[in-house]
Amino acid sequence: MFENSLHYNHLGESPSVERSSEYVDSLIIPAHFAAEHSEQVAGRVSNLEQEYYIDPHLPVFREGDNFLEDSGNLKQWSRRLADFYGDIVIDTVQDTGNLRYQDLDRESQRDIVETTVEFQLEVLDEHADGTLKRYSLSNANHDLRPKAIIPWYVKLSTEKDLEYNKQIIEDTVEYTDHPVKPCFFMKRSLVADAKFRGELAEYLDDAPIDRVFLWIEGLDKRESNKGHFVSTVDLVNRISEQGVAPHFLYGSYFSNLLSKFGLQGTGFGINYSESASEKLESQDGGGGGASRYYFEPIKEFVGIAEAVQLGEAHTEPCDCRICRDWMEDWKEIYAVANEQKRLAQHYAAIRKKQQSEVEKKSLQELFEELEKSEDTFGEALSKSESVATADHLEEWREGVKTYVEKIEGSSITEFEA
Repeated sequence: MFENSLHYNHLGESPSVERSSEYVDSLIIPAHFAAEHSEQVAGRVSNLEQEYYIDPHLPVFREGDNFLEDSGNLKQWSRRLADFYGDIVIDTVQDTGNLRYQDLDRESQRDIVETTVEFQLEVLDEHADGTLKRYSLSNANHDLRPKAIIPWYVKLSTEKDLEYNKQIIEDTVEYTDHPVKPCFFMKRSLVADAKFRGELAEYLDDAPIDRVFLWIEGLDKRESNKGHFVSTVDLVNRISEQGVAPHFLYGSYFSNLLSKFGLQGTGFGINYSESASEKLESQDGGGGGASRYYFEPIKEFVGIAEAVQLGEAHTEPCDCRICRDWMEDWKEIYAVANEQKRLAQHYAAIRKKQQSEVEKKSLQELFEELEKSEDTFGEALSKSESVATADHLEEWREGVKTYVEKIEGSSITEFEA
């Protein structure tokens, strides 16, 4: 089954997570959030049916200063997490400014790897009984351990970085009997390297794991082109052929298409966050931008007014489970323009609906639908003031088609429902 994973990043998202939970299979929770608000997060998770993962967050200390205040001290969320890891992390960051795997001795490397495991197993589970009962809807005993451990991971920029990740994975699997699901975080340009794709697939053929997260930095629908999508399909297919289940940490509708090539899941955020890049500079927390509505025909977010304009001119109102309960006419969307919970619920429902449709249709049928949407909305968007376009629909389609025909030497007609 294809796994839809929702990123749950801060307490302000809690109502939207709860409202959207029936449409997702698992949650991805950053370690610093779990550490700072462990009891509240444990309570929320205990009342949902979804399993969860914890992103270890240690990679944020690798480079830059996004984890520091202007004074040079660790931000509160970084401090709470670093306190759990202890002196190794705190001292290394304060002495050198960053935490790099290759700069540590083997004992320290293993200590941090083992602490990463213990943190993920304990940070929510320690609230499974006792204080958690006042948050829970039942008096049943709870097991709040994660679905799988995500080990500390090193961003892949060079061949040596892959070796570091191999060692971390080996140490993690040796230390715990809990399922392990490593994350390979890589630059988009690295995925374009056929040699690298072959090396990663070759390693996974003999690796002591059967599932992985893939985080391809910058695989954004607006910034990526056909070539990027060709190499991404190839990477997913190569990994899947090794008997390893790949799962995107962040992904758009394109990731749903890749289920035809072995992708087993995708992550996304509460409205937006279909792709992500490493943040290296310290940033002040800011409020959210203007509300946007996920306009399913173009698989993209647009402004509320633009959704009304495009919808009225070209298509019937959204028929997802959320929208059809209250929207008989596109103008009615204005009534919920500031209801982030409703907009998030619509987005999660659409992502679930998209995957169901991908499973039921052939690749040829899906391509025909993308082409029809591009023809219908491409011109309309080009004449508007929107920053959105329909160009990605063609790039996705042509990327997959090129892979199938030129790399695999087959035909898209062979990919049935």
